[in-house]
Amino acid sequence: MILFARLILRPVLREPVRAVLIVLAIALGVGVVVAVDLAGQAAAGSFHSSVESLTGKSDLTISATGGVDERLLGKLVQLPYAFQFTPRMEGFASINGKGEALPFIGVDLIANRQDTPESSTDTNDPGQALTGNPIWVGRQTHLQRGQPVQLLVNDALHSFTVAGVIPSSGDLGANNVIVCDIGLAQQVMGKARKIDTISVVVPPERPIEYWTNLLREQLPPTVS
Repeated sequence: MILFARLILRPVLREPVRAVLIVLAIALGVGVVVAVDLAGQAAAGSFHSSVESLTGKSDLTISATGGVDERLLGKLVQLPYAFQFTPRMEGFASINGKGEALPFIGVDLIANRQDTPESSTDTNDPGQALTGNPIWVGRQTHLQRGQPVQLLVNDALHSFTVAGVIPSSGDLGANNVIVCDIGLAQQVMGKARKIDTISVVVPPERPIEYWTNLLREQLPPTVS
């Protein structure tokens, strides 16, 4: 208490303005930390909301540090069970290298032809839209079909063409997302033969714990 009185109370009483400034500085620092944390959570929530809007909700997710070897997916699809595997690439992109970083998602447009944005474009010839570096965008990006655009992905600018606009949705994430084929996403992100995550929908006949343990037996130790 003597140290507290001499080192804390006396300086506060002698220099009240300085003491108030110190308290305000600490409060500002705490506020900045909280704000950054909340912004990160909001961005992550929007990202996962976008993914769920495009690929549907999954029961399990397979991932690994640095990405999952795409050959593992070929092994998993041969299992004699009614699993639904959805590989995807996940990142962020800025239009013309400016403004907000938007979710940039790569999905298998061929394997999931009916569920991907390809079936939601305005074009009558979806196959034609797959030429070049096509992307599909949410309406809040304010981009139009056929418009060339540059996206900043991993600190590098890449040229794309808007192949279609995803129809409006009540989900904010789906209206503010950029989607391309998973092969193009691997190339742009510099992750050849790697997949960020694999979403899994399991059969309903057995508990989720049963399928979790079964899949773990097929995965190397570095994959979770």
